[in-house]
Amino acid sequence: MSNYHVLTTSEPDHEIKVVFHIPLADTNNSAGVSYRTALQQSGLNPGRPQSSVPWLTTEQADLDSCALVERQETIYVNAYLSNSEKRDILDARYTALTSIVPTKIQALLKWWGTDRDVP
Repeated sequence: MSNYHVLTTSEPDHEIKVVFHIPLADTNNSAGVSYRTALQQSGLNPGRPQSSVPWLTTEQADLDSCALVERQETIYVNAYLSNSEKRDILDARYTALTSIVPTKIQALLKWWGTDRDVP
């Protein structure tokens, strides 16, 4: 499975519409709930997310379990860059998102699932 898929480009390649696949580690929050479970049950990842590339069944299974989170973005590039330079821009964005997205999810869901009866 790929880290990202290019969906469309504009002429002459100024805009690149990309879907990134960001892994979400199977770790627990402060309430002892898996972040994947919290994301599934919190409503922040509503319904059954449909892959942007639905013919990849492995990808869909990872989305359903929240092992992967999809993020779609439009990347604007200089049309005069070479294809490898454009690829490097996409690679760098993917690398950045692998830190940004899980950190945001963990911050939002840090205490999700906490239950307590005060004595």
